[in-house]
Order: sequence, then C-alpha cells, then structure tokens
Amino acid sequence: MKRDMDLVMAILQFAETNCEAFNQSNSSTDFPAITVSKLPEKFHSVEKPVLDEHVQLAVNRKLISADYIYDKWRIHCLTWEGHDFLDSLRDK
Repeated sequence: MKRDMDLVMAILQFAETNCEAFNQSNSSTDFPAITVSKLPEKFHSVEKPVLDEHVQLAVNRKLISADYIYDKWRIHCLTWEGHDFLDSLRDK
C-alpha cells in the first residue's frame, strides 16, 4: 500500500471535528465509527482495508487516539502530536 497523505489529513480532520462528541460520550461503542462516507467525497471510493491501514498508521505514530471495536475504528481525538502534524500539513 502506498501512503496517501491526503487521506491521512482527512482522517486527522475527522478526529479534530469529532473529538468533542467523543468526550461527551459514555463509551467507545457509543461514538460513531469512521467510514469513507464520513470523509470528503473524493475518498468515498477508498476501500475499507486501505482506510483501516491509514488509521492504524496514524495510531502507530501517536497522531490520534482510537479503538478498533467490532471491525470498526472509533477515533476519539487528535493527540498533541496530531494537532501539530495537522497544522504542518495545512501550512503546506
């Protein structure tokens, strides 16, 4: 798989937007899972394994906090590093 930085940025933006909803939730399973349909339209053709791998890359780099529950990623929030990385992508 080739890393798609536009997809990474979309995942980080999803996390940034949905962080407040997670903080108000009672459990990880209450929080909506990330799917390609929740990303900008240009990513709607991305297959689930590709999305999953990009989310896993972001978790591994400690850019986001997330759980993989019932075959779905539930993204909680951006980490400090994730905020910095997203800002650097926006500056380009």
